[in-house]
Amino acid sequence: MRLQLCGISEGSLVVEFELPESMEETHAFDLDDASLGEATALTALAVLDGSATGFGDTATAWDRLASDLDIGGRNDSLTLSMPSHARPPVVLDQSARTRIADATRRAKRNDETGERVGVLYEADFEKNSARLRSADGSAVVVRFDQKQAASIKEALRERTRLRGHITYNERTSEVVAVDLIEILRAEQLVLGVPVSDFWTTKTVAELAEEQGVSPVAAIEELRDDTISEHEADAYMDALGL
Repeated sequence: MRLQLCGISEGSLVVEFELPESMEETHAFDLDDASLGEATALTALAVLDGSATGFGDTATAWDRLASDLDIGGRNDSLTLSMPSHARPPVVLDQSARTRIADATRRAKRNDETGERVGVLYEADFEKNSARLRSADGSAVVVRFDQKQAASIKEALRERTRLRGHITYNERTSEVVAVDLIEILRAEQLVLGVPVSDFWTTKTVAELAEEQGVSPVAAIEELRDDTISEHEADAYMDALGL
């Protein structure tokens, strides 16, 4: 998109631009160039204020402009607005420059190869996708092909380590998806317990027998000796016992 200079007003430095008029070409499609140009400008401003992501080339262009203008150094900021639209002005300052630079770097990491560890669940074998929940509770999408479907099915609901191409969220730098390359064996750090036993699910009865405890026969056995009879009776009444 090209802009045409139409005036300079007094102030710190106020530069006014206007979108160019559509060019007449005999063999061109009849497109609404003005509307298309406005949409492009609005998208560029949205990338600058962080409300739009996924436009890596636009973020790179803003990063280059901030460098050329030495924003945060020789110049404090650049304010951009579109009087024809109600959206508020957008400012390219040191803070925005840092955020745009980070977004530009993250955009280049979208095909980075890495590993993720977690529990596989919600596999959809028609869409060839699943989800991987890590230890902190966060989840990412795992994309796989038909050849990997059997391995995914075998690893479901198990602790799994994956290697694949990782996609990051441009704004938060969080992992959002993994394009699977291979499934690796998850390494467990356990003390004196076989790895196979670590993820074994046992019933309450089995755990009680293993620990040498027996079920409580009467609720009175659980009573706290530090409370009064009145408090104990009120508590039992509240439980309906």
